[in-house]
Amino acid sequence: CYQTKIVMSSALNLNPLEPRSFEHSGIEPWVTRVLLVDDDPAFVEEARDHLSTNGIEIECAACSQEAEHRFERNDQINLVITDLMMPGESGLQFLTNLKDRYGATRVYEAIVVTGGGDVGAAVEALRLEVVDFIAKPVSPKNLLRAILKAQEKAKLRYLRSERTKVLREELGRRKETIETV
Repeated sequence: CYQTKIVMSSALNLNPLEPRSFEHSGIEPWVTRVLLVDDDPAFVEEARDHLSTNGIEIECAACSQEAEHRFERNDQINLVITDLMMPGESGLQFLTNLKDRYGATRVYEAIVVTGGGDVGAAVEALRLEVVDFIAKPVSPKNLLRAILKAQEKAKLRYLRSERTKVLREELGRRKETIETV
């Protein structure tokens, strides 16, 4: 596995993929942090260059073992883009492992890219709630469109989980009030 880390950010917040802010909500603006997992160095370089040019923070891994290590170390990753077919563990097996290990504790989305997927793989990806299943060669426009879709889904999932926390806390307070009366 090769190791690459590119981090791009803009103090001016000119990234069209990044919402400006949630006024008065206390919620930080949603920033996409991508983990790209692919054993094709040419695809990784092209995708990395395109995404970082668009202000997206990206970490790259050439295999699922390295990717899982990076995912574990960086809890800010909220989007995984993985190749379907890689040496060793497939992209779908990698996503299954992530879901089993982190599905209940982390908000993230996934996109699968493939040079040779079949209907069975696409169905499995849908079962894993993958946001998009894109055939290679991947156009930059289609990749950004999929990332926008994933970003919106992750943001909604995050906001839902935060709202659930608030409601549970409120329920706890009301329960305590009722018990003291």
